[in-house]
Amino acid sequence: RGTSVHLRSARPPLDPKTCSMGAGGLWMPYHCEDTRVDKWAAQTLDELLAHKSGTHGESPVEVVPTVVLKRHHHGPTVKNFIKNDERLPNEVDDDGPLPAWTKDPRLDFQHLTVEMLAWQNAVHRLRIPSEAVLKEAGYMHMWLFRPPIVDAPRMLNSMMLEVEMHDLTVDVDTDTHYESLDHMVEDAKTLGCDAIVNCSGLGAR
Repeated sequence: RGTSVHLRSARPPLDPKTCSMGAGGLWMPYHCEDTRVDKWAAQTLDELLAHKSGTHGESPVEVVPTVVLKRHHHGPTVKNFIKNDERLPNEVDDDGPLPAWTKDPRLDFQHLTVEMLAWQNAVHRLRIPSEAVLKEAGYMHMWLFRPPIVDAPRMLNSMMLEVEMHDLTVDVDTDTHYESLDHMVEDAKTLGCDAIVNCSGLGAR
């Protein structure tokens, strides 16, 4: 923050070769044991919800009901509930094996049995298999929560407009092709840059 920026890219963010027009990014910390993930996930959730607007179809972020199917319980037990009843006022609830992010009240997280979900779905009317089909497949428990999902093209366009209009953006060029890292470094020196930030992402080639 507070630093002037030159933005360089080989293609604009909505180029079909760089962005799937049908992609949606669902917020959910998933299969990562790094202790820093909970903090990163909470900060990302803050940012995404800040983009959500009340106008349907215009916001790059929408909050959607989401179901994660579980073959096993993976939730709080009677022992956890007893411990919570006996906890001191300054102690945190013990939710057993549930991840820390499930405590965020903005997510409306619920740990349900398949029967409980079927009962709730009479109201929610989610497009999910029937109770009988879920049981036959071995899914007896599930998580129901309301995370944000990102419309990738809209979000990229929103971010691009924000960069272009920012007071500290010197210039934006989305047709710059670097032949090597040395070429990139030399261009940065010519522009008077003190640092280079690679924003291409983990899957970039």
